[in-house]
Amino acid sequence: MHFIINLLHKDFSILLSDKKAVFDRPVTVKGGKVAVSEGVTIENLEAQSIFLTACSTVALGIAGNAHDHVYIDTVQRITNIDDVLKSIRSHMECFLQVADRSDILQQQSWLEHQSIATFFDPIASAYFSNLFLFSKIHNHTRLYRSFNSGAILIHVGPGSTIFEKIMGRSTIEVFASSVSSVDLVDDYLEWFSDVFRKISEVDTDVGKDFTGVISTRESPNFVHIN
Repeated sequence: MHFIINLLHKDFSILLSDKKAVFDRPVTVKGGKVAVSEGVTIENLEAQSIFLTACSTVALGIAGNAHDHVYIDTVQRITNIDDVLKSIRSHMECFLQVADRSDILQQQSWLEHQSIATFFDPIASAYFSNLFLFSKIHNHTRLYRSFNSGAILIHVGPGSTIFEKIMGRSTIEVFASSVSSVDLVDDYLEWFSDVFRKISEVDTDVGKDFTGVISTRESPNFVHIN
């Protein structure tokens, strides 16, 4: 489980994720041959939560368990933006179990899967981010676009529900409206460093260290920033 946050601006898009890995089921860490028991939390394991498509044209941040998002392998082989978004929506539709209503009656709660796909559309000459929320009983998708001034903050995962409370709505709005240039990315990352640190002090599922990717108009393909 990861806290994912996206800074969407007309000239760039930054997608960040905390590095803290929280496993809610037994998994095996590739390469390390480490068996992880259910409920274990590992700091700085860097379990992957940000994925790039072929040619790195779309960055996908997944807040929950990546293995529940079976479209990832397909998405990583795709270059066309529309095909990427369509692949995710198709998975969401297949994930629904509204036809099996007797099973739904026996369940009390449903895990909501959350992800953000962000990209630069060369035809529209604009940055967009697509929010995806889905479970066995619901689907939700929303496309956000960048504006001529300021930026948009989109966030999902653990820590997302307390983000505004911890940082303060007015502080967040001032920061978003002040975002103006890709030349100030280091300053923006410093602000995010404070965000992850403060949220991690309240929500133990979120780590204070983070990783991320960035795309700019000059270099639309996403690259890692730390």
